[in-house]
Amino acid sequence: MNKKHFLVSFYFDLNSPELVSEDAFDDEEFCKLSSELHGFVYSGLQVEWVSSVGLNKRISFVVECNASSLSLLELFKHAFLGETKKVDGVFAIDCVGIISFELDTEQLNCGLCAHCGCWVSDRELELPKPISELSIGAVYQGQLLCDVCLPDNHSWAF
Repeated sequence: MNKKHFLVSFYFDLNSPELVSEDAFDDEEFCKLSSELHGFVYSGLQVEWVSSVGLNKRISFVVECNASSLSLLELFKHAFLGETKKVDGVFAIDCVGIISFELDTEQLNCGLCAHCGCWVSDRELELPKPISELSIGAVYQGQLLCDVCLPDNHSWAF
């Protein structure tokens, strides 16, 4: 069975930005939305949350699927587009866009950490450009490692 991995990023905007300050809509509130999205998994898809950033929020997932579950990937991608989501019944945010692409380790700056297996992008390479949605990574002693698995004295270590 040939498995493929896709990076899927949902872009959200605050529904009423004049009513919600950046301080009010903090990372904790956004993590609740991330959890809700993460819980929205179709049978046959393995979905792993990888990042969320900025006030114009982006939540990114790596989705693993095989040929028989590719149609489920499309359902996952479009499940939240155009919907308004409530967080704690107070904050309303809209899913305004989606980007998705296959994580091709031959063509793109991405791979699995040799120690823990998380998806990373080598920040020491300028080309191909690092993928900002993935964890920070670097090659150390010939192995691609994430920022947590890199030795403490490495400049990209967490």
